[in-house]
Amino acid sequence: GLIELTTPKVLLFSDDFRDAVAQIRLTINHQPSTINHFIHLEGPGLPFSQEYQSTIDQSTDRPVTCETLTEEDIACLLFTGGTTGLPKGAQISHRQICWNVLNTVIHDLTHDDIYLCVFPLFHAGGLFAYMSSQVVFGNTSVLTRQFDPAQVLDLIEREGVTVFAAVPTMY
Repeated sequence: GLIELTTPKVLLFSDDFRDAVAQIRLTINHQPSTINHFIHLEGPGLPFSQEYQSTIDQSTDRPVTCETLTEEDIACLLFTGGTTGLPKGAQISHRQICWNVLNTVIHDLTHDDIYLCVFPLFHAGGLFAYMSSQVVFGNTSVLTRQFDPAQVLDLIEREGVTVFAAVPTMY
């Protein structure tokens, strides 16, 4: 599966994926794995997982260096939907991510903008059209678990959303 292909060191998960993560843990218990940490994002999680907030609280600040990093190095691996076979890993370089962020500059975003993101963050649209530019501009992000037209209208009004993008069928 994808875990064997990608050899992750850390697996972060929410309550929605508890059962799947428990099954992954059972599966990898019978074979060598590189997953050293299972981190639950919303509280205690599973018996073998760490709580996200306590992990952050216990961490120490260490400087991060990027001296050997080049713009062509792989920054992200996104898997395709596998519509013509098994999912394939699309390698996204640092240059590609930077280029995408530069493309958002033409929209005159400011620190005060409030983004509503209805795309999943495992999708290129959610990850790059929203989150990478959020990091650069320091905007506020409002995230949803799934697209719901009534919820979108409510969030636009309640949160004061100033930026929203969607695929045509969502409009």
